[in-house]
Amino acid sequence: MVRSASEPVPVLIVGAGVSGLILAILLAKNDVPFRIIEKLPSGGRIGAKGSGVQPRTQELLEIMGIPYDELMASGMGPLEMRFYAPPDGLQPAKTFPLAERMPPNPTVPYPELVTVSQANLEVLLHRQLNKYGAQVEYSTTLQSISQDDDSVTAVVTKDGIVERIEAQWLVGADGARGSSRKFLGINYVGESRPGDKIFIADVTVPGNFPRDYWHAWGQFHTSAVGLLPLGGGDPTHFQLHLMGPEIDCEIVKTPQDVKDHFYKISNRKDIVIEDVRWMTTWTANVRLADRMQVGRCILAGDAAHCHSPAGAQGMNTGLQDSFNLAWKLAAVVKSTSPPSILASYEAERYPVISAMLQISNDMHSRLFAREAPKEGDAEPFHHPDSTHQLGVNYRHSPIILDERYTQKGEAPAPYQRAGRLRAGDRAPDAPGANGTRLFSLLGVQRHRALVFIPKSADTGLLQAVKNAAGGTWDVVAVIPQGVEAPADVHSVFVDNAEGVAFGVYEVGDDPLAFIVRPDGMIGAVLLSTDGVQRYLEVLRGGARPK
Repeated sequence: MVRSASEPVPVLIVGAGVSGLILAILLAKNDVPFRIIEKLPSGGRIGAKGSGVQPRTQELLEIMGIPYDELMASGMGPLEMRFYAPPDGLQPAKTFPLAERMPPNPTVPYPELVTVSQANLEVLLHRQLNKYGAQVEYSTTLQSISQDDDSVTAVVTKDGIVERIEAQWLVGADGARGSSRKFLGINYVGESRPGDKIFIADVTVPGNFPRDYWHAWGQFHTSAVGLLPLGGGDPTHFQLHLMGPEIDCEIVKTPQDVKDHFYKISNRKDIVIEDVRWMTTWTANVRLADRMQVGRCILAGDAAHCHSPAGAQGMNTGLQDSFNLAWKLAAVVKSTSPPSILASYEAERYPVISAMLQISNDMHSRLFAREAPKEGDAEPFHHPDSTHQLGVNYRHSPIILDERYTQKGEAPAPYQRAGRLRAGDRAPDAPGANGTRLFSLLGVQRHRALVFIPKSADTGLLQAVKNAAGGTWDVVAVIPQGVEAPADVHSVFVDNAEGVAFGVYEVGDDPLAFIVRPDGMIGAVLLSTDGVQRYLEVLRGGARPK
């Protein structure tokens, strides 16, 4: 039986992992109708999988509606890795932080990597999605994609019924092994490394085994085993990792095999592995799609890029794909921006992903080195500060405008911000008077125009930003203490006594406007009324800033 959907849908999302769910939530918050399909049955996704949630991801989840406390109720705070010395594996040999630690900074609310399993994060995301009455269509398999200038047609099957779904746009978020990329004829460029494997299992460790470290025994360059606490309200839930050239993952097939390998390497017979809930072998596969968009079809998450888990970048990178794409799709569907603005998705994300692959590849090479690290070398599992993703930027973007910084010819560094704050950078947080935070004024529905007013006398720039706002942005007046709040703005942010907001945004004696996009990135730094109009033309007409 073949049937057609009752009516076309603006967006069809293929895949309900983290990237697909984030995109669905952001579209729902923007009142954009969509459907989201998933080939697995409901409850079919098992295993903790990825667990590292980077500082930038924590910020974006909060802006989207999942506050830090709710996130941490499903995970664990910052962990250190602790190796134990042979032969009995009881005494700590070395302890080190997993990620580079940042000094306290009021502009970075969440400075450390935390542990939340992908499974637990997806529960939180489903909770968000359900608030909007949206549901994932499980057990629904994509069979083909065809498109013309006006629409996309996806043929899907569920329970033996074939359905043709017509959509304005299709987003393939169905993972590295998904079919959407293949149907679009997009090449997945890179390499597999069959000799680099990690065996992963979710296990139960009863009793009061400590949960304040990622425990490890052995050596990465020979054989090693680790126990990572996963949180989520279950103190017995750990993820076990086996790796090293002396480990043959192919022979680890049963729960008893898992236990035998753990005890052989750790010598810790006092630790009870009571249950093996799930297990898999990860084989290194480093690939990048040669395009992220074909016509009306766009790739996000692992469908566009896959890489080593070293550095905990994958899930976080896919989430940022969805944040970047969602506001642009919403603007196109609502006809407030032309379809040409969607080309900026690939233009912005591709260099970032390429840089991320280099970082994770470097870490992977250390992790899978076949010889012991030399004295002074970084710990193989240690993450550099770039992995926090706070430095990810779109300074190279075709749709940003910066009137304050006009230097040309700078070599792009899309994974590490350098120098002064510019258009394309992450918008920093700042504490305000009476316990407020600048991040609390950001949102995922519209841009925020942060107009910094150092003195009461400002009129021109603020008025120009207000006049141009329409439905494109909400105006936030940022003022120092003692300055009278202007009228007729969306909200007012009063800087704290130390002037942190004015300091981090590097505002002097003259008014300055920062247009913050719904993905938390600075789209424009504006000094003039002419600049306001030029940036508005970029958003509404797709024109490049001159």
